[in-house]
Amino acid sequence: MLCRPCASTSSALADDIAAPAQYTIQQATRHLRNSASAAAFPVGPAFCAVRSCKSHARRAVTTQAAAEALVLSETDSSEYFREVSGGNAELNTAAPTDFYQLLSVDYDADAPAIRAAYRALQRIAHPDIAGDRAHELAILLNCAYATLSDPQTKQRYDSGLRQFRAEHMHYDGIPVSQWFGPPGEQRAVFVDESQCIGCMQCTWICPSTFFMEDNYGRARVSRQWADEADAVSEAMDLCPVDSIHYVRRDQLALLEFVMRDCERESTAILADRRSGNMSPAPNSHSPFERAAAFLRHRKEAHVVII
Repeated sequence: MLCRPCASTSSALADDIAAPAQYTIQQATRHLRNSASAAAFPVGPAFCAVRSCKSHARRAVTTQAAAEALVLSETDSSEYFREVSGGNAELNTAAPTDFYQLLSVDYDADAPAIRAAYRALQRIAHPDIAGDRAHELAILLNCAYATLSDPQTKQRYDSGLRQFRAEHMHYDGIPVSQWFGPPGEQRAVFVDESQCIGCMQCTWICPSTFFMEDNYGRARVSRQWADEADAVSEAMDLCPVDSIHYVRRDQLALLEFVMRDCERESTAILADRRSGNMSPAPNSHSPFERAAAFLRHRKEAHVVII
């Protein structure tokens, strides 16, 4: 039976609770969000009432069938799961961004080390061994070795590389957030900061997983699965703008990488967009759209040596 605050908030929710075998947390979420739809963002007193209702609703589920609805299953998580289109394991991995990474040598490698690395790669990547598909890679290896084996061209290359690395970030395929998930877990948690309004609810529910970053005042994941799975699920349920998603673990690093260049609009503009007073945000604001564009450009890329 619902408490007085919950019963007064949503009669539809009370009907669902009366039949707990058919009740799920996702149903509660939809009812409660509909009851608070008058506000552009259900934060403040209105959102507190919604949060209170969900909390009471969870405690009101007492049957075994309803208790199983609280388990973070694939069905529960599908509502919040989002995937970068066009992605695959090969394209998600990091590619070498300079000649040193291509040859897998340190930036202070001497001439013998560079020569040995070049010859080792050519023994497996030469077109006579690997076939025509290795032709472009062999050309690139030759170019890298010719550049780094000559002291003058190496000096000019190193100077330009230092300037580039100081001005630009490069995709290294390593997630920013730390991994604490169980073996075999293929999902990760990601916050779309272009939609986050900085309500801090997720940081209160899962303080070991989420934190508020300083530059934009938006939530961000610092440690994956550092809180209990049901707590992460609750944080997603209570996010007023649905900015928290499950994503594929092998796409997490790319999403965190492109998120750094996505524009974060003010919460006032976000409210206007959600209310229909402004047009939807450009695709370039979405990390999922930017990640898809990144993968599309990488797939279509060709090696050109001038």
